[in-house]
Amino acid sequence: MAYGLSEGFKNKLIVTLSGCGFDVEKGTLYYNWGGELIAYDIATGVRETVLNVNINDCTVLDDGLHKIILTTVYQGYASELVAYQFDGTTGSWSNGITLTDKGKYIRDYSAVMEADGKISAVINFVDIDEDSEKIYGNAELCVMDFAETEDLMIGDGAYYDEKLIAPGATLPLYFNVTINGWNAIEKFEVDILDESGTVIQSGEVSCGISPGDTVETSFNYKLPSIVQNQKLTIKVYTENETKFSDNMVQVEIGMEDIALDNLYIEGSETGAVLKGTVQNLGYKDAGDVEVTVYNWNMEGDVIGKEDIGTVQKQESREFEIIVPQTYLDVNPLSSGNVLYVTATSNMDELDYVNNTVQYLVKSSSDEPIVLNYRSLTMQKKDGGYKAVHYWIKVYEEGSQFGINGGKISKLMLKLDGEVIANYDRGWDVEPTIEEANHQLWQPHHIEQTQLDGEKRRAMGFEWQKRLRKEYTAFTDLRRQSAELRL
Repeated sequence: MAYGLSEGFKNKLIVTLSGCGFDVEKGTLYYNWGGELIAYDIATGVRETVLNVNINDCTVLDDGLHKIILTTVYQGYASELVAYQFDGTTGSWSNGITLTDKGKYIRDYSAVMEADGKISAVINFVDIDEDSEKIYGNAELCVMDFAETEDLMIGDGAYYDEKLIAPGATLPLYFNVTINGWNAIEKFEVDILDESGTVIQSGEVSCGISPGDTVETSFNYKLPSIVQNQKLTIKVYTENETKFSDNMVQVEIGMEDIALDNLYIEGSETGAVLKGTVQNLGYKDAGDVEVTVYNWNMEGDVIGKEDIGTVQKQESREFEIIVPQTYLDVNPLSSGNVLYVTATSNMDELDYVNNTVQYLVKSSSDEPIVLNYRSLTMQKKDGGYKAVHYWIKVYEEGSQFGINGGKISKLMLKLDGEVIANYDRGWDVEPTIEEANHQLWQPHHIEQTQLDGEKRRAMGFEWQKRLRKEYTAFTDLRRQSAELRL
């Protein structure tokens, strides 16, 4: 800014301002400078920031009761007319209200304000073709009245909580809506359309939204009694909606959801196999499913992988991957070796958190000892065998919360993926079925080859010491039937 006296105007102060997009209204000069719209009071010389918006042009309409700023906003070669409305009650400006949706270049415009604060404009629109050597084409002059415009716009995406999906359940669908119209709204309509475009559900959402504002809201979608993969369209509109080109967004429900479960290592140290299950918790078949085991993380060495093909919706498939001895040898001074296990497919998922498990191969010197997913095999009466997997957490010293003299704080037995006994500072699942009681109270065959002398020498003292400790804790538990029987 510069001050000076002009020869022709004695005692007149000359003020020089730097900026662009100048407009004068009601004794105030509006201009853009440094990414802000500045209002300069010509009489007093006071300046203030009106909008923190970088604009190229502006037209200010002010009748003493209502105040509106118009500008053109560009996206590529196209431009749209945008308005900012002043709220005299709060003393604040609204967010930008997009008044046009032509996708053309606005060469020029002229606007007037009615007595009620509504505006009309004459706009010169020019066709554009960005792929042509001559980008700008034919022009047209349009007279547009924005007095009764109601334009509800939905955001780019919608989301939901996958854990709430269940047959017949109510699933809130969350999305953003913006008022680009001139009028505030208190409610709007929602239609849910299927892939064929048929409306399958509809309802009303109550909310107070001012022009230019964006809010997050939701619609409660009633899931069918048989859940399946669905690609839905959410359509929002007001009672007097004037533009429907930006009122719809798609959302997919019942996507595939790959999850790893029941991981355990079976066999001796020199012949260990990592086994587990890949579940598809979603409602869409997952194709080209692959399980990969890394050393420590995905940047580490690939220990092994298995392609298990397609896992159908709400189904599961088992896998097993050989783990070389080098990844089972644990430095007694460390907490253990991490096997980083991931499951991937060729489809998009809503939730990737359960695709990865970090399996810890613990050091035999660590306390407490956590025995994960070892297998006990017992003979059935009618011939054949059943495998009961157990988890057990053992301490050297007992406590009032444990069993087996307080040394076992946690115990779980699983048969065919179902928990048949569970203790965690108390019996959550009592060992009532035959297989559970057989494991706890009756003598049974444990794969003693792990404890044979030849195997003992092959595995080394520390590994054998850990197996012996786990085996002793569990067999001690079986002997104390008087203490544990319910």
